[in-house]
Amino acid sequence: MNENRPLGDDGQASAPAKYWFPAKADGMGWGFPTAWQGRVVFAAYVGLMVGLAQVVTWTVGFVGIAFVLTGLFVAICWWKGERRPSRDGRRLQ
Repeated sequence: MNENRPLGDDGQASAPAKYWFPAKADGMGWGFPTAWQGRVVFAAYVGLMVGLAQVVTWTVGFVGIAFVLTGLFVAICWWKGERRPSRDGRRLQ
């Protein structure tokens, strides 16, 4: 049992959060997925992008669909990823 877990409001050790994508230690964004669900999302994103590059021959169509897929991927990372603390130590919402 890990005794280094953060304490909740009641003083008891809180359960570790299950994030699909951990926050990067330096810079912005998320690191490589740590949960199997995150790995599935990442593999699906890469597979769709590679498949898209093989199928779509029209550059504007490729860029448009790539923007949509990337936006969806970033939204999932934001939703299921760990929040990086702000500079004053508070968690960003």
